[in-house]
Amino acid sequence: TAEPTRPAQTVYHAPDATVSYNDGVMSGQGLQNIKDGSLTTDAYVSEDSPDLSDGKQYFQFSWKEAIDFNQVVLYSQYCGTGSTEGQAPTAFDIYISENGVDGWTKTASSGTLTWDAGDDAQSRTVNIDRVTGVRGVRVVITDANLDWGHYAVNEVEINDAPETSVPSPDTGEDGRTLLLIGVMVCALAAALWAAHGSKRAKDTLR
Repeated sequence: TAEPTRPAQTVYHAPDATVSYNDGVMSGQGLQNIKDGSLTTDAYVSEDSPDLSDGKQYFQFSWKEAIDFNQVVLYSQYCGTGSTEGQAPTAFDIYISENGVDGWTKTASSGTLTWDAGDDAQSRTVNIDRVTGVRGVRVVITDANLDWGHYAVNEVEINDAPETSVPSPDTGEDGRTLLLIGVMVCALAAALWAAHGSKRAKDTLR
């Protein structure tokens, strides 16, 4: 069977989902805000000293109609200061279910996420091979910065993107690498220009 046609623009599935968490284990506040598409509403804030063992901390997204997706984006805010690491998750796994009820299968992991110190909201993106025809997605928080006793998630996107152009996971390392390459290219160009200018000056003196 041919793979369904990729969309021309990113389709954001999270707002249409029913979202829940591991009731009886998790008791944080603001769960519904992680799917509202807004970074100005309050974040989900976990209970203090959350139990991160054995996949116990998860957000479950369920749909009446099956979806296709290839991207998960997680947002967090107040990710640390010069002396504290803040409240952002530092690793998560992605599980899928065809019926949204059982048969959960791990399909991807974020790897270790790093965050910049600051108050502004930041995002980390995980692109995966396109998953088709599922009615359930779990984002399982497996590690987090708990300097403030809890972790916080402002928003979670479950997207069907036209292409996976962002490295996975987006930990910020790629941006720093590109910046370093840019600096090196500029330095080389400056050196070549200087050498060219020196040669022209010598030719003029002759």
